[in-house]
Amino acid sequence: MRNSIRVEKRLPFCFRGEWGRVYKQYLVDESESDITYQNHNYVQIDSDVQFKSLKDGFSRIGKPEPNVMTQEDYKVIETTDAYYEDAIKDFKCVVSPNDIVFVLGKFWIVEAIHELCKYTPNKQSFFYIEIKKIYDYVVRS
Repeated sequence: MRNSIRVEKRLPFCFRGEWGRVYKQYLVDESESDITYQNHNYVQIDSDVQFKSLKDGFSRIGKPEPNVMTQEDYKVIETTDAYYEDAIKDFKCVVSPNDIVFVLGKFWIVEAIHELCKYTPNKQSFFYIEIKKIYDYVVRS
């Protein structure tokens, strides 16, 4: 079972990022999933998504847990990739909280999504995505 979200690739001029994969949690058995994390099965969406890493993009203001996480484990990335949702007649970010993304050579869990702005002529949306690194050894593929 594949997720058939149709990703709208509407990149503004000079949006240079890195292509990544997005995995959404589905009720499928392990044999149909692409990865498993914390006993949940995730399936990769059909399209790759472009992300842009923000230079000062740490999502945690407080201190991380001692000896467990460092600030490099939390980042904010940006994307313009979206899909059109008929119910609300608007574009939504292709990534949702609790999705897993593989970008910057690592697996990350999405903690939050924030819409940055709407670029007016074509209603281009920019999204900030707060992510937390998860270690490869806890993700089974």
